[in-house]
Amino acid sequence: MASKVMFVAAAVLLALAPLARAEGDPQTGEAVFKKNCAVCHTTEDGKNKIGPSLHGIVGRHSASLPSFQYSDAMKSADKTWDPQSLDSYLANPRGLVAGTKMVFVGLKSEQDRQNVIAYLATQKRSARPRRNFASLRRSGKTLLGCDLCANRIDGGTIVAAIARQCHGDVRNEPPGRG
Repeated sequence: MASKVMFVAAAVLLALAPLARAEGDPQTGEAVFKKNCAVCHTTEDGKNKIGPSLHGIVGRHSASLPSFQYSDAMKSADKTWDPQSLDSYLANPRGLVAGTKMVFVGLKSEQDRQNVIAYLATQKRSARPRRNFASLRRSGKTLLGCDLCANRIDGGTIVAAIARQCHGDVRNEPPGRG
């Protein structure tokens, strides 16, 4: 009986271990980023290098920057880059997304990964006032009539990811959301 209790307790502790991680240090993470990541990536919004901009990466969906040509593997990865998925990816990019174009072998130090993730979490898009998609529709205007989207129109169409930046989730946004 005691061995079963010990086994269950050990299993619970192992399951909760990722949640108990200390949050990383953004300043140290910036230094690790510059040393290991900045050759291929930037945190500048809208600027890509060999790899995509990592500005706003925490919470972003994989392969979602319309200005970057992702590998087929990354396009089909269907990940949301939360701290846990970023940690797994940074530890072994090709292990998490087989066929990715990223040639970096990974950050082996868990503390380095946590620090980089903490740094990336500080690199967020500034909060823009969102235009209310429902009110645009009710007024008879289209997204093409949106002043904020007008400069980001590609051949008369708007990429859904760009429209979401301005208007939220245009498919599921409740009326009245700004």
